[in-house]
Amino acid sequence: MRAGADGSPLALVNHWYGYTRKYSPALLEKTPFQFAEDSPLGRAVVFLKELNAGGKGKSFAGAPVDFLPRRWIKHVVLKDAKGESILSRPHYEPALLTTLNERLKSGDVTVSHSRRWTDFEEYLIPRSLWAAKRVEHYANLELPLEADEYLARLNDHLKTVTDGVEQRVPQNKALTLDAEKGEFHLAALKAVDKPDSIKTLKELIEMRLPKSDLADVLIDIDNRTNFLHHFLPPGGDMVMHRRDALAAVLAIGCNIGCQRMALASGLKFHEISLVADWYLTEETLKSASIDIINFASRIPISRVYGRGATCSADGMRFYVPIHILAADYSHVLQGRGVTLYAHTSDSFLRMHQQPIPCRLREAAFSLDGLMEHDTELDPKVCYTDTHGYTEVVMATAALLGYELAPRIKDIKDQTLYKLDRQQHYANLDPILSGTIKPHLIRNAWDETVRVIASIEERIVSPSLVLQRLGSYARQNSVYQALSEIGRVQKTVHILKTLDDEDYRRRMGRELNKGEASHDLSRFLCFGKEGVLRGREFGDQVHTFSCLSVLHNAVVAWNMIHIGEIVGQLRADGHDIDDETLSHVTPLLRKHINPFGRYHFDLDRIQKPLARSAANP
Repeated sequence: MRAGADGSPLALVNHWYGYTRKYSPALLEKTPFQFAEDSPLGRAVVFLKELNAGGKGKSFAGAPVDFLPRRWIKHVVLKDAKGESILSRPHYEPALLTTLNERLKSGDVTVSHSRRWTDFEEYLIPRSLWAAKRVEHYANLELPLEADEYLARLNDHLKTVTDGVEQRVPQNKALTLDAEKGEFHLAALKAVDKPDSIKTLKELIEMRLPKSDLADVLIDIDNRTNFLHHFLPPGGDMVMHRRDALAAVLAIGCNIGCQRMALASGLKFHEISLVADWYLTEETLKSASIDIINFASRIPISRVYGRGATCSADGMRFYVPIHILAADYSHVLQGRGVTLYAHTSDSFLRMHQQPIPCRLREAAFSLDGLMEHDTELDPKVCYTDTHGYTEVVMATAALLGYELAPRIKDIKDQTLYKLDRQQHYANLDPILSGTIKPHLIRNAWDETVRVIASIEERIVSPSLVLQRLGSYARQNSVYQALSEIGRVQKTVHILKTLDDEDYRRRMGRELNKGEASHDLSRFLCFGKEGVLRGREFGDQVHTFSCLSVLHNAVVAWNMIHIGEIVGQLRADGHDIDDETLSHVTPLLRKHINPFGRYHFDLDRIQKPLARSAANP
């Protein structure tokens, strides 16, 4: 926004007053805002509602102004020619709406019957129930009742890691410490050339993988898992019902829509759309994906890729050309879009996925996949990139029993912390410049554990709690305590990153699995050039959930056939070890045809006319 005459953009909001008036009266009238008793902002909202309703004898000159932030006063309260104060209504209403938005985010204002904007207490275990079962919740989380005991445990963990790194600094050729500047530099990892045996094995497997249509892949996996039964009407287990369900999953997951699927398959549009509208719900699609994941995780070859102990979380952006609330501008897309935030297990299976607006930082959603995947996999370590972590999220993960391992961009700019300033390290002291504030943890320990226990009990999702905590205008005591704990966790993670080359390579390898999984999803979601045109948030959930079913079905099908091919190759005398095999991903797709079949009727193709010698 351009600046006004006084250098402030707020002076120009009167240009938007006409646009604001199109929705502000209805917004204030219909939304059940809840204010603290005798709130100045609440009085202002009531005044404006009465004025909008045409209250008789109501003069705008009497509008309350005691709620106005200082930055707004000089634009709202003006002086007339006589030097008397007058109010600028084109500035007053935007000031009120802006302040209302800020107070809503901070929790000072709530909305009745809203899940996201309700009183923060509604997210948590009720205090009466917490008092009765407090000890039980601490035991379930394996946390001590006393904050000082937790601080001692935290300090011991930090000291153990720091001591080990300190001893190995002289032998660490990748790490350079500048004691005078208090800086460190970590050399980039050198690429490791893959042996020719990996390329040879991949080519052998790709040549032997059977060519198959995507529909046949799904049919094969359904014959083994019966996942399509989740989409059938009660008592409707006939073959044609399963066919319609299969067509609907392909239509939505491949993003071609029910109409084009009907044209390509010869099925009836209303039969496909009936299943898509009524039986492909978020719950049934999740259940189907869980069945496929649990089946695939029992395939022997899946253990070559990973045992489900780790996962990676990363976002993939989709272009959305229409204006919906869930889509916003993305600098990556150079346009409006939405992010598919997905958790991929170490065995390449898509455990969890959800659409989020591009404007939101992905960190708040990092824990959702760990808490809500509901599969037999049990990942305890989650690898993310820089956008997938904050100190508060790292603390929350640790208190829940998980480890967040982010690949941090510009790691040299991060502050490392000590909990005890009496501890000294000859090599690391110059870069351990921060100090943890234990009193912030002590003061909010019980309330912090109450928040964590509420997440553990799945009363509320981690993303919802962390977004609300992070949006407070004045920092919440729980937020401050989590920040301090997170700084310890971040310091431990960075020290391990500086110290251990294998740790860094493992981090990159797991994140690359997530990136490669995105490539398979792009391949499968080919319809409409990968553009999402659904007008509701639920349409995006629908598409991404179906895409997850397709992704996991392809991975499971590939695992089955790769296992059979490797068994045959070994029987033929090929020496194939598991380490080499682990580099041949089950995301292979050259042998799969996701498109419809095209039939060319030779009887209908016009035969060439015989050419005469005179007219060649």
